[in-house]
Amino acid sequence: MSKNHFAIALDVGGTFIKSALISEAGEALNEAQTVSSGAKTAEAMTDLIVRVINEQRASAPSARKIVGVGVGSPGPLDP
Repeated sequence: MSKNHFAIALDVGGTFIKSALISEAGEALNEAQTVSSGAKTAEAMTDLIVRVINEQRASAPSARKIVGVGVGSPGPLDP
């Protein structure tokens, strides 16, 4: 990554989506936890994931500096 680029990390679970903006140095910035247990449908979960990504993008100095999104989940994500 070039200087001052960031990645977004997501840990998608049935209770929470944990997220962070990750610096080039691997430092977790703007760590957040969003309740996901209310997302009962695939569409609701997808909308929630998109919202969390957009919130993390907004926390970056420039959205153009986001180079990727990494997603972890306890099992397959199958909408």
